[in-house]
Order: sequence, then structure tokens, then C-alpha cells
Amino acid sequence: TPNEHRGMLSLAVEFLFGPIPFAPGPTSAQKWKLRAAVIMELYSKNGSVSLQELGPFLDAPPSSFDDNNADEVKLRVGSLAIITHFHGIPKQQKGSNASSNKEDEQPRFSFPELLAESMHAANYEESLTSDDGTWRAFLFVPDVVVVQPNQQGELPSSLQEQRYRLTMLTCKQFLQCVIAGLLNLIGVWWLSLSLGLHGVLADLIHDPSIVYILGHTVVRFLRYYSVLFFALPIGRLLLICG
Repeated sequence: TPNEHRGMLSLAVEFLFGPIPFAPGPTSAQKWKLRAAVIMELYSKNGSVSLQELGPFLDAPPSSFDDNNADEVKLRVGSLAIITHFHGIPKQQKGSNASSNKEDEQPRFSFPELLAESMHAANYEESLTSDDGTWRAFLFVPDVVVVQPNQQGELPSSLQEQRYRLTMLTCKQFLQCVIAGLLNLIGVWWLSLSLGLHGVLADLIHDPSIVYILGHTVVRFLRYYSVLFFALPIGRLLLICG
């Protein structure tokens, strides 16, 4: 695959700054595919869909679905955006009476266009993932592909964001970056010693001014870079886990 033949510079950039895109997913296409499947399942059971039933599948679902909660506006706006996307139309409600409950009074919608399209569409299946929830999968991509537990046609109960991961490198590529960073640290440490008093390079150069410039500029820069090579990934790790 193309990922297996990437150059060392490309691997180092991802090791330092993380995968691209940074957002772990699901993608916009995956979100809408799930929402379409949820609407069709609710439609097949109830003949219509309410705003509250779409609440768990919003990008930013409300913390509560109570009518008096401040998140009611967020629920309505988000659910109506989904209904508009799939060209939902209001379903005529039966005459209300004193015995009707709150669920009967909620506006409900039907989706004739989505229903027609679903007759030619395949059943919803979650995509395979390499993240099994372990620290190993957090650092790099394991060789084994994980099958989602609800991949047998059962829809998830809500829209779930995938966790952020440190890199999307393979195990071999991740180790290459770690080894390169360690060799860099060792090389800078040796260079610093060799430019010191009675050092190998200091004795070969014989010019104190050049030795001073190399020791106080070049070596300092290389030492800063070698530390930063591990400080950036560790900082990102703490930020993600925190």
C-alpha cells in the first residue's frame, strides 16, 4: 500500500504533529449514512420520526431531552437540519384530546424520498477499524483489523465519535521514528562531548573560536531539536489523554 512506502520525512512529520486529518471521525459521509439508516429503522417501526428520536445522532446532542431544558433549542435546530437534509415532510397528526400524551403531541415527519432510495441501497454496516481500544492501537495502527461488535446489522444507539490517536503509522514506521530520535539524541550527546575540553573534534580542529561557535550554536540547536522530537509527541499524548 502507499502508506508502506512513505519517506522518512513524511513519517517524522506525522510522528511529531499527528495524523491528517486530525479529527478522528466519523467522517461527514459516515454520519449521514448512519442517520439515514436510523431514520429508515424508526420509520419502519413507527411510520414517522420525531425530533427527539434524532437527538442522539446530532453532532452536538443536548445533555437532556426535557422540554424545559435550555438544550431544547439545540435539539430542535439540529434535528430540523437532519430532516431538511433528507427532505422530510411533516406528518399530519391525529386530533389531540385530553388523554393524549406528550409523545403524541410532538411533531413527526415522514421521508418519502429516503424511503424510495432505500429500496435500492445496501444495508448499513459500520466500517472496519484498526482501533481495539488498547494503548498499542492508540500509538500506531495494529496489523489486525477489528470488527465492530454491532456490525451484524444492528444500528448504534447514538452517534459516537472515535477517539483521537497519536499517529496512524504502522508499528514498523513508529519504531523507525523512535529509533531515529534516539540515534539523534545519542549523536548530539557524542558531538557535545567531542567538542568539549580534550574532545576528539576539539583536538582535531585546533581553533578555539571555531570550537566555541560549534559548541554554543550548532550543538545547542541540535540538542534543542533532538529533545523537541520527543517533547512534541509526548505533549500531544498528554493533551489527548487529558
